[in-house]
Amino acid sequence: MLKGNEITSEELRKEKERINEIALKRYLEAVKETDEKKSKKIMDEKLLLRSKNLDEYDTIAFERIIGYSDLFPIAYLETGLKASESVCRISVRDSYGRIQGYGTGFMISDSLIMTNNHVIKSERVALNSLVEFNFQEDREFMPCPTYNYKLDPDSLFITNEELDFTIIAVKNSELNGKRASDFGYLKLIKETNKILEGEYVSIIQHPKGGPKAVTIRENEVRAIKGDFMHYLTDTEPGSSGSPVFNDQWMVVALHHSGVPNPDKKGDWIANEGVRISAIVNHIFTIYEELSEEKRLLIEKVFEENE
Repeated sequence: MLKGNEITSEELRKEKERINEIALKRYLEAVKETDEKKSKKIMDEKLLLRSKNLDEYDTIAFERIIGYSDLFPIAYLETGLKASESVCRISVRDSYGRIQGYGTGFMISDSLIMTNNHVIKSERVALNSLVEFNFQEDREFMPCPTYNYKLDPDSLFITNEELDFTIIAVKNSELNGKRASDFGYLKLIKETNKILEGEYVSIIQHPKGGPKAVTIRENEVRAIKGDFMHYLTDTEPGSSGSPVFNDQWMVVALHHSGVPNPDKKGDWIANEGVRISAIVNHIFTIYEELSEEKRLLIEKVFEENE
């Protein structure tokens, strides 16, 4: 149970189970609706919108979307590696510094990070927790140097339980010659036409709180409905708060839940992510309620997207 906005590992586990059950209900409804509405006209309209977000220099991108090619320019891997730099592990701690669980997060500006509400649901939890960059292994499977930073919820803390996201300021102190801002950030794009059902997504994550890992493609988007999307990909506990990417390494969703198999306990049939467009729309609805200082921090998230 939460005590004075404290957090416990048991509370994290129960909250995750609750979210998983809601995800299952949404998934079953979304898949049924998707199967009922499939038509050539609808798909042609969606493909036209989707093509507007393709790299004009990637001449076979459209062929990948319609399933005619699996070829990528070699720069695809380089771009993905660059995107991974802004992804971090989150150590969720209580006021005594004891680790209660792990999550994943990623920078969305040079001073703000995003994760799930169920990972960090209060300013108190944020104050106690740490974000850790470069927690990964090198080509020799040796640990890389890591960089830990405290969070700064007094500067900015925005959260929403329904969309399961939290945005928090990071203390940009220098550690071993690096600041959190040195790890770059991922752009949040408002438009909804960044991914189609039948396309594939990649997820950069910290599974089970371990070193950074990635699932690359072969992760089909099964259904998109309302503020959520469902995809068939591999994630583990600790992956909550991971960015979900399309083939252009645009963030299309915030991973937040597995979809449990109703017929087999401990088995999973899909995963669920919150669409970035839904999160951005929510941020814009509360923008006027923020102080001038907080508005300036939010504006930096979107200033290069205009």
